[in-house]
Amino acid sequence: MTNKVSSIEWVEMHAMEESINYARSKNWKCVTVESDCASIVNRFNSRKEDLTLMGHHLNEIRKLTVGFNVLTVKWVPRCCNKVADALCKWANLNKS
Repeated sequence: MTNKVSSIEWVEMHAMEESINYARSKNWKCVTVESDCASIVNRFNSRKEDLTLMGHHLNEIRKLTVGFNVLTVKWVPRCCNKVADALCKWANLNKS
């Protein structure tokens, strides 16, 4: 079960990174990233030092947020995030 949870967290984190990169490519200045993965949202929003591999990658993603006037990462219930959840599952199954 731990590997499955960890895999889901990595997929959600990758989706967050792709969302931020997309917003940067469009030159958007105020962005809200929503995720139903509470652990990733909490870790991203935390300012505590995270020495794990996932924490390092989240720090790299935080660096991408430079240039936004406002970038908010917030948790939403899965029922409000069905399309994104389906895309994450599809991407995870079809990754090369």
